[in-house]
Amino acid sequence: MFFRVSFLLLVLCSSVEAQDFPTRPITVVEPLLAGGGVDVMMRLYAEAAARDLSQRVIVENKTGSGGIVAGVTVKNAAPDGYTLFHANNGTQAILPAMRTVPYDPINDFEPITNLFTFAPYLVVPTSLQVTTAAELAALARKTPGGLRFATPGAGSSVHLLGAMWDNSANVPFQHVSYRGGAQVVTDLMTGRVDFTFSGLISMRDHIAAGQLRVLAIAGTKRELPDIPTMAEAGFPGIDADTWFGLAAPAGTPKPIIDRLNAAFVKATLEPVVQERSREVGYRITTSTPEEFRSMWLADRDRWR
Repeated sequence: MFFRVSFLLLVLCSSVEAQDFPTRPITVVEPLLAGGGVDVMMRLYAEAAARDLSQRVIVENKTGSGGIVAGVTVKNAAPDGYTLFHANNGTQAILPAMRTVPYDPINDFEPITNLFTFAPYLVVPTSLQVTTAAELAALARKTPGGLRFATPGAGSSVHLLGAMWDNSANVPFQHVSYRGGAQVVTDLMTGRVDFTFSGLISMRDHIAAGQLRVLAIAGTKRELPDIPTMAEAGFPGIDADTWFGLAAPAGTPKPIIDRLNAAFVKATLEPVVQERSREVGYRITTSTPEEFRSMWLADRDRWR
């Protein structure tokens, strides 16, 4: 009888807390560096959602180990909706498929919603004097040891995309790992590295100035009318649509998850969010928590 009453009181308290949520600022733990395209987009979402939630939504950058530091931070946080994870397919599918991580990517988190999706572009310095993905592949094959391939980290989706390209079409490369995108751009322009797959936000000015060239998009469809997909360029199956969304610690009450879902889905309607997503080539892709979990499972199986 005691345990039954205690359980009912716990349920009642959780329900009341969910109805009042939120009563203080919410923190979104971001696994990527501040100032990058993903970080900027998350901050726009946070500002828009804060207006609906009537509380501040703070984005806190915790980089390291491909997102593990951020993931563990949220896993160990109280399941009350005040600490959220800006999860992506790297943290929830790719990295756990490659090595043991100190969290269960499926069971240690409650999905809230997907926010946006983008596919990386194949980018080279104009000094490399190739204009198509096929020309780049041919150059890589005849270069001893392969071309120098810049990525944001070993085991990242970009790194695996290069490995996928090499495995399917014999495009050898020397892997050059970076911690953030800024140094990749600098080293591309100076010729220290030969190519990368990347979003365009940090490279747009250099592309416009003729210092960098976009050859193809590693996605299932064109985002820019003049840039072919890798499949159209002669390399079918080389795609890595990357998603970013929100998750909470496991055990967060469903009414809180639903409240957060509603606020961040509503944020997608903000003109500034829509305009920015168009500028950088991101696709707004919201979902229910259940749909978002299905995405995790499907991506986990794919990248394994």
